[in-house]
Amino acid sequence: MITISIYTHNRHIPENPFNSDINLPAEAILIEDALSRARYKDDDQSIIAVSQCRAIPELEGMNISFSRIDELNFLAGRLNALSESQRSAFGAILARDEFKDGATLRDLINISYGLGEIPVWPVGSDEEYGRMIVENNMLEALNDVPESALGYLDYAKIGESMRTAEGGVFGNGVYVITSLFDMPDIYDGVNLPEEAHDTTVFRLCHPDREDNEETILTLPCDAQMLNDLDGELDIVSAFPCVDPGDFDDPFTLEDLNSLAERIRELSEDDRIKLRAVCTANAPHSCEDVLDSIASLDEYQLDTSISYADDYAKVYLTDNLPEGFDTSLLNDLGLYAFGTRLMERLNVTSTPYGFLSAKGGQLTEVVRAEVIAAEDQDAAVKISDDEAEGKEDMEASEPEESIEQEPPSKPEQNADSTGSGDTGTEQDLTSERLDVVEVFGQTALFSNARILESQLPDGLYKYDLREGDEMPFASMEKVVGVNHAGSLISSQPFDFADESCIPFDEDSSPNFLGYSMSLEEYMNASFEQSDEQSETLNDGGISI
Repeated sequence: MITISIYTHNRHIPENPFNSDINLPAEAILIEDALSRARYKDDDQSIIAVSQCRAIPELEGMNISFSRIDELNFLAGRLNALSESQRSAFGAILARDEFKDGATLRDLINISYGLGEIPVWPVGSDEEYGRMIVENNMLEALNDVPESALGYLDYAKIGESMRTAEGGVFGNGVYVITSLFDMPDIYDGVNLPEEAHDTTVFRLCHPDREDNEETILTLPCDAQMLNDLDGELDIVSAFPCVDPGDFDDPFTLEDLNSLAERIRELSEDDRIKLRAVCTANAPHSCEDVLDSIASLDEYQLDTSISYADDYAKVYLTDNLPEGFDTSLLNDLGLYAFGTRLMERLNVTSTPYGFLSAKGGQLTEVVRAEVIAAEDQDAAVKISDDEAEGKEDMEASEPEESIEQEPPSKPEQNADSTGSGDTGTEQDLTSERLDVVEVFGQTALFSNARILESQLPDGLYKYDLREGDEMPFASMEKVVGVNHAGSLISSQPFDFADESCIPFDEDSSPNFLGYSMSLEEYMNASFEQSDEQSETLNDGGISI
């Protein structure tokens, strides 16, 4: 398996690039989906890098161009098809001097075709190899040695001599005679061998195979091929957001095949929009998906937007007078405004960008709501009653002021758009944040997206990623999509060279039931016993 990571510059939030990962080999339509989630552009704004390849560690960290993805995907398929001994031979071939400066993708693909005739023995040292040679009569010069004298032989010397003569190497517990390898000339670097145009949208798999590895048929296909199918089948979707397993209405394989054909006929841009539409409005039948395809022109999708405050800036830029200096919007906290706009215009945040309502526009003018005459009269009466009540209260109050308890902090609401991201830059000096315990540390939590630049020296910021079945899946340095909140800590967390720290039910952030300001947190000492519990006084906290 080869994992590639795709990054694209985010002009709205440069420190949070769009990104996605995909494991190869994969269907072409899944690769297309990963590229669209990362907002890939074939220019210097996007980077495609190999992030993991256990079979060929030398590939890790290598940047590739878009034109090489098919090549890399083909290589991943070839590596998956190799036996264990062939994989050992593959690694041994790469250790030869001719590849000490690295191998090209063309070389790697061709090597995968030349491994069938290379001997691979299950021995890991010269002594083990020498003993195997003697016991299996592999060296004619030793055939006349009496069996009683075999114990006096220097097996290590025999093994070393044979290894030197054969040009063999040890690795991963096996011995490979690499000198017998001849580089095939199967791939010319242009036309991939065995290349077939991958049109897979759905896979029909044997239900008893683990992870549905055995694909019986891919859709779309010739309708006649469906007649030969018999027995129970599992359906695996290669098109995210359209999973026949989630359909409520019944369907036939013919229905599914027709749907697959229709999806493949779409342009790449329309398939991206279809993914966004099906994310916003989950389909419950083949007919729902076909209806969405038929109405794609009625939606507007902006792939450059990922957060509500970005959307607010795009909206204002489009609606402000021509010539307005839009740089004035850069430092404004527009998240709340963007969220209100999304509610009023029924705009949805998706992994592919912001999607308008059906028949709507992302930047259409929001008109003032007209209040009916009877509602206006009721509003005036309520206002008059409130004014009279206020006058009565003021008249009855004593002259000396009474110190009032400060109002409690309103609860931080989860993001109504479903993206898990609930904020942009905010004024942290006056904000009271929830106190949580994470991995033995006392920290502050905010639903908002907090940047390092907002924090004073000595504090650390981490992002939380939303999970499918739990509020928080992991803690990371930066989270783009599925941002579920931010943590502020006085001590750094140890990631141990990993990109994230995953949570489970026991390690997920524990909300302690009170809040603190940033200043209170920095001045507090949390090394207290259970008896020295915190007490809240007039909105503050004493430890």
